[in-house]
Amino acid sequence: GQYVQHALVETEEKPNLALAVTAFNTNNPDWSKIQVVMTDKALHEKEVLHEAWPQARQLLCRWHVETWLKKQCSRLGDVGRVETKQLKVIMKGLVNSVSQQQYDDYLVALLETVGNDKENHLYMSFMQHWDPNTDEWVMFKRGGVPHLMNNTNNRLSRRCFVFDPMKLQSNVSSLTIAVRTVVEPMLDMTDQLQFESITGCVQQDSSS
Repeated sequence: GQYVQHALVETEEKPNLALAVTAFNTNNPDWSKIQVVMTDKALHEKEVLHEAWPQARQLLCRWHVETWLKKQCSRLGDVGRVETKQLKVIMKGLVNSVSQQQYDDYLVALLETVGNDKENHLYMSFMQHWDPNTDEWVMFKRGGVPHLMNNTNNRLSRRCFVFDPMKLQSNVSSLTIAVRTVVEPMLDMTDQLQFESITGCVQQDSSS
């Protein structure tokens, strides 16, 4: 895939994301041809994207889903250490199921591992929030969807960073990389040389 737009936002709250999406649509008149969008588990992101591109199918990043479900095993499972490990294996199996039968088998295993207790918090949470939306995150239900050979959004996530006031040097370096990624493609050679000299001074000053 190729980056089409980067947006530097102060926070990932809904109003800021909506502004970024509006800017994208303004600068890309073919936005109505978008067929699929991918996000992590944040519901407010899904709402913004659905409002902007109602015709596009929404997918969840497999890595984020698997990571989140495994964390929930420890938080909500209320079982022993061995069973918690088994639950994490089951969650990975659910995400990567290649057929409905395999998914159903893992779902049975999930219930058995929590003692066949349908009121177990993990099982109830899964059945309420995840089982109804399997089209967005289970492998076999994503067949035929354009994916650019990447079923996660980590390629984009690696370009992002979180500002940490306790790590000034790391913040400056990350910010420089982020700004360079956004700005450099729009510059000619002369401007690029000037940009390099400016960002180089910023990095040098921050370390002195």
